[in-house]
Amino acid sequence: MKNTIIHLGVPGPISSTTFSELAYRGMMKRFPFIPRLDDCKTKEIEVPGNSNLIPKLLENPGAWAVIPIETASGGKIDEVLTSITSLTPTDTISIIAAYRERISFSLHTRSSTNLDEISGVLGHPRALHACRSFLRNRGLTNLVEVDNNATGFHLVKTNRTYATFAALGPRQSSQDIQPIVTGCEDEPAYTTFLLAHNGEVHQREVHASTYRALVSFNIPDTPGMLCGAIGTFENWNMRYLQSSHESPLEGYRFIAEIECSASARQRLRRKLMDLSSQNEKLERMVFLGPYPVIESDR
Repeated sequence: MKNTIIHLGVPGPISSTTFSELAYRGMMKRFPFIPRLDDCKTKEIEVPGNSNLIPKLLENPGAWAVIPIETASGGKIDEVLTSITSLTPTDTISIIAAYRERISFSLHTRSSTNLDEISGVLGHPRALHACRSFLRNRGLTNLVEVDNNATGFHLVKTNRTYATFAALGPRQSSQDIQPIVTGCEDEPAYTTFLLAHNGEVHQREVHASTYRALVSFNIPDTPGMLCGAIGTFENWNMRYLQSSHESPLEGYRFIAEIECSASARQRLRRKLMDLSSQNEKLERMVFLGPYPVIESDR
């Protein structure tokens, strides 16, 4: 039976390296128990956008996925948070670790296109945002958003409409495309990726100084309920909180990110398990973690 790894990319015979794939390769060095890319026993599934990652992981029991959740310049990635809030208590998704990696953007063109001939730039919205001053200072204002950077590479390579465009993404070169400018980010760029698994993981302990948990829950649309729900997490460091109104009947759906030290992670886990079993203040509660936060070696 093949191991399955899910990451961003362009499905089909023409492939381009993505930051998600590079992050997974970095994780392979840190976590020897995860499946290897480039192994004959490994099947890769490339999906076009962040909103597709968790649904595809749910479709594939036993699969692994690398999921970008946060960038230094743009904050949390909404499509991923929306997928997490859609999880139910019966789903078997687990987070092994958060992996924070420094990334660098390069501008790529067809080999026949010179720098002064570029008519536009293709990139993921986060990539375009991270390089906005660089692009503006060079007069590159025709910006086209794509679901992921590999899609930009694919369009430059294969679509005549974008033959004189450039694509932002990790540095790579092939017969069809070349890096024409490197280091396009306006300031050091970091992305945090989640290493996720659909199923139970028997692993060796991963040590870190910081741990996080993602918690999703509903509260009724009545006065004072938010204060009561947030008060449930008093004495814990809440890094992030986002809400959306579901309906008058279902109230508000929240997602929170809680951070703790290594010494407190078991206490946080017990707290989350207790809240999940009580289901009084927090309805439809789902939590992922606590999981370690790991810095890339690069």
